[in-house]
Amino acid sequence: MDIECDGKTMRICLTQVMHIPEAEGKILSLKVLAQKGFQSHILADHICIMKDNKTYAEALLGKELYEVRMKVIQSQESILAAVKRDNLATDLHTWHQRLGHLGNSMLKRLAGSNSVKGMDITSSHLTGICRSCIMGKIDEKPFENRVERDSQTFGTPLADLIGPMISEARWSHAKFNLVIHDDCLNFGYVFNLTQKDHTAKIIIDLDKVIENKFQKWVHTLRTDNGGKSINAELQTYCQERGITSSTSVAYNPELNGHAER
Repeated sequence: MDIECDGKTMRICLTQVMHIPEAEGKILSLKVLAQKGFQSHILADHICIMKDNKTYAEALLGKELYEVRMKVIQSQESILAAVKRDNLATDLHTWHQRLGHLGNSMLKRLAGSNSVKGMDITSSHLTGICRSCIMGKIDEKPFENRVERDSQTFGTPLADLIGPMISEARWSHAKFNLVIHDDCLNFGYVFNLTQKDHTAKIIIDLDKVIENKFQKWVHTLRTDNGGKSINAELQTYCQERGITSSTSVAYNPELNGHAER
């Protein structure tokens, strides 16, 4: 790549580069540069990268990081040749992993093709079992339809808490979603929570709304075995109201119905 420094353009070659497809910029590590014998001098709003009293690059202070003006030169060699440059010839299974888990027939076509340079293999047969391919192609079976459902509206709500989310809601700053699904009508509620400790209060308030607005009564509350659903406050409320608190078996989310979906 080309780097501008003191009005001059200098061409350098970077090795052991980590490729991150989602990265918006290219990052240089001062630690790695120091291991290569470079010196980094921080001078006010810029950093001088030097070696043997010669300045190779100058980084100016940007918004959050120091920025180096550079232009990446596209290499003429293929990706396969670049892989070969740092690695000796290897078996077909290793090439299978390098090239996105290609199939046996496609790998053999690439190895025997004149259009591909630098793909040296030590064996022509793809042996063994690739666990990554097996896991990637396994389809999870759908939940079986439950024959028994509650015939009473709002009689059995199914509750599940989702979170914490990596990105919170913009206005409410909520990191958790409480999903409450009616077993009879397949009607659901979604509540945004900033803290999972608010789960018990939301369930208690919803029970009061159902009774006052629809003249219906909850007789069974079904949740998973999470601590937010079996805390002392909610258990005490269910005992006082005569509500049966039912929890699903661990690692069996289908028992909690549509709330788990």
